[in-house]
Amino acid sequence: MITIIQGPIGSSTTSILLCEITRIEAHTLTFFEEKVYNFYVFVEKAAQEYFYMFSYKQLQDFEQAHKQLTSLLKDPQAQDHTIQIVPSLMPAAEPGGAILPTIAVPEF
Repeated sequence: MITIIQGPIGSSTTSILLCEITRIEAHTLTFFEEKVYNFYVFVEKAAQEYFYMFSYKQLQDFEQAHKQLTSLLKDPQAQDHTIQIVPSLMPAAEPGGAILPTIAVPEF
Protein backbone atom coordinates (compact mmCIF):
# COMPACT_ATOMS: atom_id res chain seq x y z
CA MET A 1 0.00 0.00 0.00
CA ILE A 2 1.05 3.56 -0.65
CA THR A 3 0.11 6.34 1.75
CA ILE A 4 0.40 9.93 0.52
CA ILE A 5 1.54 12.64 2.94
CA GLN A 6 1.64 16.33 2.06
CA GLY A 7 5.20 17.54 1.63
CA PRO A 8 6.69 21.02 1.74
CA ILE A 9 6.05 23.52 -1.04
CA GLY A 10 8.67 23.20 -3.77
CA SER A 11 9.95 19.78 -2.72
CA SER A 12 10.11 16.72 -4.92
CA THR A 13 8.07 13.56 -4.43
CA THR A 14 9.87 11.16 -2.10
CA SER A 15 8.99 7.49 -1.54
CA ILE A 16 10.14 5.73 1.63
CA LEU A 17 9.43 2.18 2.80
CA LEU A 18 7.89 2.43 6.25
CA CYS A 19 9.82 -0.63 7.46
CA GLU A 20 13.14 1.16 6.74
CA ILE A 21 12.36 4.12 9.02
CA THR A 22 14.33 3.89 12.26
CA ARG A 23 13.13 7.15 13.85
CA ILE A 24 11.88 10.65 13.16
CA GLU A 25 12.85 13.92 14.80
CA ALA A 26 11.12 17.29 14.70
CA HIS A 27 12.83 20.67 15.12
CA THR A 28 11.83 24.31 14.79
CA LEU A 29 14.45 26.73 13.51
CA THR A 30 14.09 30.48 13.85
CA PHE A 31 15.88 32.85 11.49
CA PHE A 32 15.32 36.40 12.65
CA GLU A 33 11.50 36.57 12.79
CA GLU A 34 10.84 33.62 10.46
CA LYS A 35 10.22 30.08 11.72
CA VAL A 36 10.93 26.94 9.72
CA TYR A 37 9.49 23.61 10.88
CA ASN A 38 11.61 20.56 10.04
CA PHE A 39 11.23 16.89 10.48
CA TYR A 40 13.94 14.37 9.78
CA VAL A 41 13.11 10.83 8.70
CA PHE A 42 15.98 8.46 9.48
CA VAL A 43 16.19 5.27 7.42
CA GLU A 44 18.53 2.31 7.49
CA LYS A 45 19.83 0.88 4.23
CA ALA A 46 22.70 -1.60 3.88
CA ALA A 47 23.70 -1.18 7.55
CA GLN A 48 24.03 2.61 7.07
CA GLU A 49 21.74 5.28 8.47
CA TYR A 50 20.57 8.13 6.25
CA PHE A 51 17.98 10.84 6.70
CA TYR A 52 15.51 12.85 4.68
CA MET A 53 14.80 16.40 5.83
CA PHE A 54 11.45 18.04 5.14
CA SER A 55 11.19 21.80 5.85
CA TYR A 56 7.80 23.46 6.15
CA LYS A 57 7.05 27.17 6.40
CA GLN A 58 3.48 26.62 7.62
CA LEU A 59 3.03 25.10 11.08
CA GLN A 60 -0.32 23.57 10.09
CA ASP A 61 1.22 21.70 7.13
CA PHE A 62 4.10 20.47 9.31
CA GLU A 63 1.80 19.26 12.09
CA GLN A 64 -0.47 17.43 9.65
CA ALA A 65 2.41 15.59 7.94
CA HIS A 66 4.15 14.79 11.23
CA LYS A 67 0.91 13.46 12.76
CA GLN A 68 0.22 11.22 9.74
CA LEU A 69 3.74 9.80 9.73
CA THR A 70 3.91 9.13 13.47
CA SER A 71 0.51 7.41 13.46
CA LEU A 72 1.64 5.16 10.59
CA LEU A 73 4.83 4.24 12.47
CA LYS A 74 2.74 3.17 15.48
CA ASP A 75 0.44 0.97 13.37
CA PRO A 76 1.84 -2.59 13.19
CA GLN A 77 -0.34 -3.36 10.16
CA ALA A 78 1.25 -0.51 8.18
CA GLN A 79 4.82 -1.83 8.23
CA ASP A 80 4.61 -3.03 4.62
CA HIS A 81 3.43 0.41 3.44
CA THR A 82 5.35 2.86 1.31
CA ILE A 83 4.86 6.50 2.15
CA GLN A 84 5.04 9.15 -0.54
CA ILE A 85 5.79 12.67 0.58
CA VAL A 86 4.21 14.72 -2.21
CA PRO A 87 4.87 18.47 -2.53
CA SER A 88 2.06 20.87 -1.81
CA LEU A 89 1.09 23.41 -4.44
CA MET A 90 -0.39 25.80 -1.88
CA PRO A 91 0.02 25.94 1.89
CA ALA A 92 -3.06 24.84 3.82
CA ALA A 93 -2.93 27.96 5.99
CA GLU A 94 -3.57 30.23 3.00
CA PRO A 95 -7.01 30.76 1.47
CA GLY A 96 -7.62 28.13 -1.17
CA GLY A 97 -4.88 25.90 0.21
CA ALA A 98 -5.59 22.25 0.69
CA ILE A 99 -4.37 19.44 2.86
CA LEU A 100 -4.03 16.18 0.99
CA PRO A 101 -5.94 13.35 2.62
CA THR A 102 -4.19 10.14 3.51
CA ILE A 103 -4.93 7.87 0.58
CA ALA A 104 -4.15 4.18 0.67
CA VAL A 105 -3.47 2.84 -2.83
CA PRO A 106 -2.93 -0.90 -3.29
CA GLU A 107 0.23 -1.84 -5.15
CA PHE A 108 -0.11 -4.17 -8.14
